[in-house]
Amino acid sequence: MMHSHTHRWLDACHAADYLDIERTVFLRLVKGARLPAPSCQLGSRLPRWDTAELDRALGAKHEAPVTKELLDAMAQIIAEEGGETP
Repeated sequence: MMHSHTHRWLDACHAADYLDIERTVFLRLVKGARLPAPSCQLGSRLPRWDTAELDRALGAKHEAPVTKELLDAMAQIIAEEGGETP
């Protein structure tokens, strides 16, 4: 379920929601370096993701195209998690 976010910096749950994917999928994409790593300016126990960096990573605002590799990786993770892919 996608929600509109007014905050620029999001925790993992809200960042995953921002991208309309499951939290576990989001964290696996981050771990695999397919999505940007968080900022830990608030401390290692409070990682936050910048929505502008997430947008850039997914090619939002016409900055870069979404790559086939990223889409394939997301589909694979969703399938492994037991979700359905279109």
